[in-house]
Amino acid sequence: MIYSNLSAQAVSAEQTEQLFKLSQLWGHITYFHPSLQYKKIPFDSAFAAMVPKVLSAKGTKEYTNALNEWLSVLNDPITFGEEKKSGEQKFKADFQRQDSIVIISISGNLLLNWNSALNQFQSLADSLQNAQGVILDFHKVEEPVDWLIQYSGLESKLFTGSITTAGSRSVAYKGFMPETGGSSGGYTTYFKIYPPRILTGQREKNLPVVFIASPSSVLPDVAWAMRKAGLAAIISNGRLADAQNALSYEITEGVIVHFRIREPIGETFEADVAMDAVDDKVLIDSALMLIEKKVLKKHEPKAELPVALIERKPEYPKNSTLPLDGGYWQQPKYIQ
Repeated sequence: MIYSNLSAQAVSAEQTEQLFKLSQLWGHITYFHPSLQYKKIPFDSAFAAMVPKVLSAKGTKEYTNALNEWLSVLNDPITFGEEKKSGEQKFKADFQRQDSIVIISISGNLLLNWNSALNQFQSLADSLQNAQGVILDFHKVEEPVDWLIQYSGLESKLFTGSITTAGSRSVAYKGFMPETGGSSGGYTTYFKIYPPRILTGQREKNLPVVFIASPSSVLPDVAWAMRKAGLAAIISNGRLADAQNALSYEITEGVIVHFRIREPIGETFEADVAMDAVDDKVLIDSALMLIEKKVLKKHEPKAELPVALIERKPEYPKNSTLPLDGGYWQQPKYIQ
């Protein structure tokens, strides 16, 4: 059994299904979360401690709290669980002009209304020609917006010249380590590198741009690239992180899990201005102030991430199906 205090008789069919899905999540994160490959984190023992709390949870709130207690050991702002928001909102794009500053705010579900969203953004892109500054408010959208600003032509109208996006890396495997003995083909665990991309702008000259986001926002690559180049600032209504490097899925009815599968190389993903639960007007006014005072600045890359993978040496009972504090880089050391 995964958790020694649970007997086969004590686990219902529903709980068995929960265990199955939790084990799948444990496997995905264990094998593909970058931090677990070079940091010593008690991820498995935290999982074992979480299981009975999840199985006894009454409702999605208790379930989510137990899940986050486990995931918190990763200390990763983009790996967490949350209750699914009810209802699907229709996509809406709001255009305003304050003096020579263009303000574009979007909300609702992009994927359910993608054609309408693209058509609206294509018309909005043309409005930037004579702008002296742009505010792009994405804090009410939780889906990726990269495709929207690329295909609409908006991205290339935000800057001039060339800028580079952040590079990233993910954990990859070649072959599989056998439980016992050797492998004729061998096996390798390594980091797959995704190099930075070059983005090219078509404006005659640069203009100040401010992106507004929330902790759930998946900001486009151009936002981080412009921030790094000193062409844009980012305001967040809450703690912001690189949500574009996470996957999401519904682990049980009413609960969504987000977990990291990539990490940036040599980049810092954080807001220039972080606020806490303020209304829309305060966010817009703050963005206008940043443009007016021209406080945009370049952001130098941080130190490179570790390259070497650590050896993780699990110790767990011989008949157990889950290591309590283990890994998978070498043969497990069994306790007799």
